[in-house]
Amino acid sequence: MTSNPIIPFPRKTKASELQYVIDQYHKAHPDEDPDEVAPHLVAPWAISRGIWDREPVSPEVQLRRDLSRHLRTEYFVDPQGREVRKNHAIMIPTQTQDGEKLRPLYKELFHAGPEHMRASLQLRRRGVVRDVMQMELDFLSYNDNNVYSAKLDKMDYDINKDLDELNMPTTYPDGEDDDDV
Repeated sequence: MTSNPIIPFPRKTKASELQYVIDQYHKAHPDEDPDEVAPHLVAPWAISRGIWDREPVSPEVQLRRDLSRHLRTEYFVDPQGREVRKNHAIMIPTQTQDGEKLRPLYKELFHAGPEHMRASLQLRRRGVVRDVMQMELDFLSYNDNNVYSAKLDKMDYDINKDLDELNMPTTYPDGEDDDDV
């Protein structure tokens, strides 16, 4: 049985559809904090009331999503004992029924050529930079507009210190004269 979402306005964007669901949940639960959203509560509530229903995706689309998720999250331990991502993607133009789209092409870490790895690592680096830029905007906006008039300390975005700390040993050899320290 296929049904369309029960939304009283034409579909605009996925974001507006989801915001509508959240707004309806808040209207139905006026005693809950309107500044909090618990997706694990909203989702079953919306589905059980027919407020939201997703059109089914084709098996091909679902498999493509599952394959990409699997390839993105597969790790292994390299010869030096580091847990590393096995597959690395670059985006390649692909012709579809809806026109040209960028689709991922994965290569295994040790079999990816230097150009593929450089492009893959740069793609991921740009994602990190976008995340940090958004965090900075959120930080600045919070300091300017929060209801507590709080001012958080400036964030330090130099992650090299964090990487150095994470690369430190977690176990240490037993010292012969630990009592002398």
